[in-house]
Amino acid sequence: MTASRKESVASPQSTPEGKHLKKSMGPEDWEMRLAEVTLAFKGSVQKAIDADLRPIFKSVADTTVVLNALKNEVTDIASSVKKLTARQDNTRAALRQQKGEINQCNARIDAMQDKVADLEDRNRRCNIRLVGLPEGVESDDPVRFLQKEIPRWFPAMVITPLWS
Repeated sequence: MTASRKESVASPQSTPEGKHLKKSMGPEDWEMRLAEVTLAFKGSVQKAIDADLRPIFKSVADTTVVLNALKNEVTDIASSVKKLTARQDNTRAALRQQKGEINQCNARIDAMQDKVADLEDRNRRCNIRLVGLPEGVESDDPVRFLQKEIPRWFPAMVITPLWS
């Protein structure tokens, strides 16, 4: 009985709208026909959805590729920034060290300049500059010349002899 009904459903007398010319369909036939229509509807809806979603899926895939490329670029940039930061830290440390060395050198230069000035001052303490005397008056013995001339220039110093 079900085989004849199947034949009547798929028979050439049925129209495209599913109406039969010969026999009317019973409840079992309706269930089968409903299952067939449901499957056909699901298939056509699935095809329509797939057709509409295909560009979206392609767009999502393209976006994923672009995002992965951007992620790689950001990772590379982050690595470069880390390297640059490390180099900057090293440069700053070297600069601090060099500033300290320069300050030490400047302090040593100042100390040496003070020593040179002190040495020059000490060297000049033993020298007496006599202004107004002609060059070479003392001849070969400057000490004897001074012993003779100082009492004449400074009579107050005659009381105590400068040299014994």
